[in-house]
Amino acid sequence: IYLTGLSMGGGGTIWLGLTRPDIWAALAPCCPAPPEESADQACNAGNLPVHLFVGDKDFLYPTALEWKKKFEGCSPRFEYAEYPGIGHNSWEYAYKDGFIFDWFARFKGNLYPDRVQFNTRWFKYNKAYWVEIEDLTPGSLASVDARVTGMNAVEVTTQGVDAFTLHLKDHPKFKAGGKAEITIDGRLFRGNSPASFAFSKVDGQWTDKPFAPGIRCKQQGAEGPVSAVISSNHIYVYGTGGNPSEETLQARRAIAAAAANWSVDRGMLGRVMVFPRVISDVEMRPSDFETSNLVLFGTRETNKVIETFAGTLPMHLQADATDYGLVYVFPLNAHYVLVNSGLPWWTQSG
Repeated sequence: IYLTGLSMGGGGTIWLGLTRPDIWAALAPCCPAPPEESADQACNAGNLPVHLFVGDKDFLYPTALEWKKKFEGCSPRFEYAEYPGIGHNSWEYAYKDGFIFDWFARFKGNLYPDRVQFNTRWFKYNKAYWVEIEDLTPGSLASVDARVTGMNAVEVTTQGVDAFTLHLKDHPKFKAGGKAEITIDGRLFRGNSPASFAFSKVDGQWTDKPFAPGIRCKQQGAEGPVSAVISSNHIYVYGTGGNPSEETLQARRAIAAAAANWSVDRGMLGRVMVFPRVISDVEMRPSDFETSNLVLFGTRETNKVIETFAGTLPMHLQADATDYGLVYVFPLNAHYVLVNSGLPWWTQSG
């Protein structure tokens, strides 16, 4: 499977290629505009051939030169084409006469290379080839450099990683059931070779114990940020607690509905309309807790769902804090709750 794209698509080629390097056999970004977060992931191309194209009159030319330097130090097979006098249309030359497909055809992917270098800041992108990072601090760079040094022998260097697994069952230099030696940051582990090796830190020291995330731990599917709450199935929930009048109850519902019934003008993309459910706390179904992210309005005194999780949630707004608002996202049951107490998050004061 090969990946190419132009301009923003060239940036997408770099982003998708580096965050999911084991999917691709080769990458070919043209005049790329990659996300800023891509910069420290260049080493993830350690097993990926890359062909970069740009015109020397392109406004993205400086960006392409930066990535040329990065890929030269990381990709095992890097090629670069610079077109004199050409602006932001280098793809016309990169794709001419099907050249890019002939170049792609030289390469096949390898899911079990002898060395895996992988950087990430997110649980969402936590796996490359036979290395899977299972515990990290989201937003901080986590790095693994794993090398197969001989039959059933691996050396691993880590930074910012608290748990990982090596999936070596089908690696040609590994034989399940044989004696294995795994060295992690200088510490040697010996034993019979299972299909996978799991390691985690306990009191700052590496152990051969598998990692099991707690219910309140950040993990895959529950690491934030706030925007992640509405990027998958979610429900807006207002409270009925505190014996409110009908007018107060309708005002609470109106706040939740204002958040839910959003439409965004996206220019040439047109308008994006979504219509998630808006329900009261007493209308929650057991399945909602299992399948949905919850956007909760109110306080523990006014919203029974917030009260249900009160002992788990990290903070609460005092009931008499009428001139304040509190909004945060928190992982729960491999989903999210987004709590908005007091003033709605879109409220701005002078």
